Amino acid sequence: MKVDVVKFYSLGAGGIDSLTGVGLLLMPEITLRVMGVDHSLYQLELIRFIGAFVFAVGSLYLWGLFLERSVLWILWWATAWVRVCVSVVTGGMILRGVLGFEWVAVPLTDLSLAVFQVWWLCRYKEREGL
Repeated sequence: MKVDVVKFYSLGAGGIDSLTGVGLLLMPEITLRVMGVDHSLYQLELIRFIGAFVFAVGSLYLWGLFLERSVLWILWWATAWVRVCVSVVTGGMILRGVLGFEWVAVPLTDLSLAVFQVWWLCRYKEREGL
């Protein structure tokens, strides 16, 4: 059985980000606790606002599963760019002490996923006929 890596990855990344975004929107205290972050240090309205963006990125991956393959690839480029931006900003905030070290999973995860997406897109561009 051949696994479609693009669809499998999109489902995984999209599902995780969508669920995290919904959690930050509807249950920010619990979601932050699961992430190892002390929610009392942050305004929950701002956390909910961030949750909307996290959900938006996740839902792009899931939406792309229902579109033509070429559109999904465009969404991969777009989400990779968003992930690079998030990792640079949050990483910088951690280094400056604005965010605590407990946030380190955010820039590391986003940068890792962005690097994988760009690597995959560049490596398999011809195979996909794009």
